[in-house]
Amino acid sequence: MKEKIAQGHLHLISRMIREINAIFFGLGFEFVEGPELETEYYNFDALNIPENHPARDMWDTFWLRSNQKQLTIDKKQLTKGQWSNVKGQRLLLRTHTSPVQVRYMETHKPPF
Repeated sequence: MKEKIAQGHLHLISRMIREINAIFFGLGFEFVEGPELETEYYNFDALNIPENHPARDMWDTFWLRSNQKQLTIDKKQLTKGQWSNVKGQRLLLRTHTSPVQVRYMETHKPPF
């Protein structure tokens, strides 16, 4: 009879994140994920951080070239209203978690 070979285990940090998430889920919190590629609208404008505002300097913003716009955002992940905000927008790597909160508030009713 062959012995079953162990296939490994979760990293300690991954296990801890799962445990912490389970605790917060038990308290009634919901976990939301959003795209890593974001539009300028969701990353800055919807958060009242206009162009040339000093708060934009707080993050290292990595912009995508304009010829890559068509390849970046998966249309299936977005609602129709969100997609209309994406078309023609400059794209960047998300610099903080607040854009996901804006997307959540657009698609859910209060209280949050």
